[in-house]
Amino acid sequence: MEKVEIVFWLLFALGLSQMLGSSSKNEADVLLEFKKGINDTEGNLLDWNPGNVANMCAWAGISCDSSTSVVSIRLTSLLLQGSILPSIGQLTQLRELNLSRNYYMSGEIPSEITNCSLLEVLDLSYNLFQGRIPGFLGRLQRLRHLSLRWNYYNQEILSSLANCSSLEVIDLSRNQLGGRIPESLGQLSRLQNLSLADNSYMHGTLPRSLGNCSSLVGLRLRNNKFTGKIPVDLFKLPVLLTLGISMNEFTGIESGGYASSSIVELNLTSNSFNTSMDSILKGIQQMKHLQILALGGFPQQLSGEIPASLLSLKSLQSLDLQNNSYSSIPLDFAYGNLGYLDIRFNKFAALPSHASKFLKTVNVLRLARNQLTSIPPEIFGGDDCALEAIDMSRNNLSTGIPETLVDCLSLQSVDLSVNNLQGGLPSGMAKLRNLTSMTVFRNNLTGPLFPQVGSLEKLNTLDLSWNRFSGALWEDYSPGIGNLTKLTRLDLSNNHLSGVIPSELGRCSSITLLDLSRNELNGNLPKAMDNFTELLILNVGDNMLTGEVTMDFGATKHLVALQLGQNQFSGPLPYSLSNISLQMHQVQVSSQTRQHDFYLQPLCTGIQALDLRMNNFQGMFPEIVCKWTCLMVLSLANNNIRGTIPPCIANLTNLQVIDLSSNHLTGALPDQLDLMQGFKATNVSVKALGMISKSPEWYSFGGGVFGYGITLRGAYVTISNLIDSFTLMDFSNNELEGELPLTLSGLVGLMQLNISSNRFSGRIPVGLSRLKVLESLDLSHNNFEGGIPQEIAFMPELSSFSVAYNNLSGPIPTGNNLNTKIQL
Repeated sequence: MEKVEIVFWLLFALGLSQMLGSSSKNEADVLLEFKKGINDTEGNLLDWNPGNVANMCAWAGISCDSSTSVVSIRLTSLLLQGSILPSIGQLTQLRELNLSRNYYMSGEIPSEITNCSLLEVLDLSYNLFQGRIPGFLGRLQRLRHLSLRWNYYNQEILSSLANCSSLEVIDLSRNQLGGRIPESLGQLSRLQNLSLADNSYMHGTLPRSLGNCSSLVGLRLRNNKFTGKIPVDLFKLPVLLTLGISMNEFTGIESGGYASSSIVELNLTSNSFNTSMDSILKGIQQMKHLQILALGGFPQQLSGEIPASLLSLKSLQSLDLQNNSYSSIPLDFAYGNLGYLDIRFNKFAALPSHASKFLKTVNVLRLARNQLTSIPPEIFGGDDCALEAIDMSRNNLSTGIPETLVDCLSLQSVDLSVNNLQGGLPSGMAKLRNLTSMTVFRNNLTGPLFPQVGSLEKLNTLDLSWNRFSGALWEDYSPGIGNLTKLTRLDLSNNHLSGVIPSELGRCSSITLLDLSRNELNGNLPKAMDNFTELLILNVGDNMLTGEVTMDFGATKHLVALQLGQNQFSGPLPYSLSNISLQMHQVQVSSQTRQHDFYLQPLCTGIQALDLRMNNFQGMFPEIVCKWTCLMVLSLANNNIRGTIPPCIANLTNLQVIDLSSNHLTGALPDQLDLMQGFKATNVSVKALGMISKSPEWYSFGGGVFGYGITLRGAYVTISNLIDSFTLMDFSNNELEGELPLTLSGLVGLMQLNISSNRFSGRIPVGLSRLKVLESLDLSHNNFEGGIPQEIAFMPELSSFSVAYNNLSGPIPTGNNLNTKIQL
């Protein structure tokens, strides 16, 4: 009998094992089918393959339960592209589907997902999903967490979503949703967080039923078009901690309910309150638990002296009053626990005499964009100073930086940029051992850079650009610049600094941005800069640097921009250009259709800006650039570059500026120029150059960090950023020949075209008249023959046109004032 039982259980176990194995194999097939809808550009799903089915539960992003059924797919931040295939519905034990932060997943949610009846988490945030949020999601009775944040969903939220009675989190922020908030959402008694922020198009009054969401902890409705009065029921919710309703069109708050409120964070900024602010302020003063208050954007209603009662709230820790019309701080009030005060964009002309007393409690003070003319020395308060961050940028400061600044040893961040400050930096800067950021760009500061900079070991940002500093770059100081191992951003551009770039700088291996441009530096680029493995932006343009460039640009992981222009570099083009990483990433541009978002172009490779203009580089045209499909700016002008322009240049679909002028290039222009999409777009303006790596983090060229020089209509100018779809092709002053390719007429977004001083021949293509945004066209000093096409007279934006020194004949086109613009 015992033997029979043993055999029975062995057979049972064998059958169960085969059954589970079969189930596992079936689900592996489902996952492989799911993978067919995905473009795995980074190779993160290589273990998802038919030869590895036995290890399905160990595949990237997959979790199984004890019966080897798939319960979780978590594929986040992998730069996946594609869509969700209907096969997802076959994973009937699935509890979690998380495809967030891939940025390129798109399409619609398939209805088959409702077969995943156990699904608890659906997170598709930070992607390109679109359409209406499907009503069938209401069938997922166990769904607890729904995040569709930062996609392209539009239209209204369907009331059927309230059928998901288990919902605890709904995050639909940063989409394009419209319509009203469904009354039915008030049925969600378990709902803890509701975010509909930054949709812009949602409107109507807030449903009073939201007051029934007794578990609600956070309600975020910022940046929509909600109207009417804010229901007092929200203030009575028993556990509500955060109420963010800024940037709407609310007209006021219903009276009552303040005293019993549990709210800790309240943001009412920039609404259309038409009731007395006094009643609202009195109500706020009754909120015993309030710690964070933002009440900005009321310049017509909040003026004069900041109410002492606000500043004296015992629990208040952070007060944001920016963009009002306040001009003074009351003399006598209890300072409480206030540690953060933001009074930017107000009308303060001076800090009060009692400021030092006030700042004994405040850690962060933001005073930017007021009317301040000087920095009172006493505000830093010596040993009693509690300040950790001070921002007085963009005022009218015209005195010097007080020496007492260095006595505030708690300081971590100082921003005095965009003023008219005089004199030098305070002596004793080395005392600020906690300093992490010092920003004083665009002032009139003079003298040498402060010595012993190496004592500031926590420093990660130092921006002294656009001043009049002079002298050497921290030579012979101890500790020196190389001691700043946490430094990530160093901008000393637009000064009068001289001498060599110290090799010791190479020890700052964490640096991501180094801008030494527009100074008087000489010598070579130190080989020690090979240590900059995190470098994104290198700009040493407009100096007097010499010698060959031997720095290994391939040592950097994610180089975005390389600017060596307008120096005296010589020898061959840098050999290490061929070593620049070809890892896939994105470029960032702004979208005309999304107010609070950005548009990501398709994945591309290589750097985005290469500026080697006005040097003495020599050699053949570097065909390696054809592999840099992210490239937006290519300037090799005024060098000794030879050879032909390769046809592969048409691969650069993001290119917007190409300047190869004043070299020794020969041959014809490539035929397939119409493939260069960057010269065809007319409705997308470039906001900033940036990139995403595996751990997405935006970097942009702003405030003059990015700049390149071009010759525009005969004058040398500097472009500080790519804006308004600025596009330029300049092949002038070379030895190019042949007829102009007809494909030029397809570059309908081209604004500047200069092919002067070459050997082009044949007739001027009539198709050039299709370039409706072209502003400048220079065909002079070539061998064109025949007539000037009459159609050119009707190009609406053309303001500069030269065909001088050719073999043209016939009548001169007239119309559209062309006769006042033409140069023969």
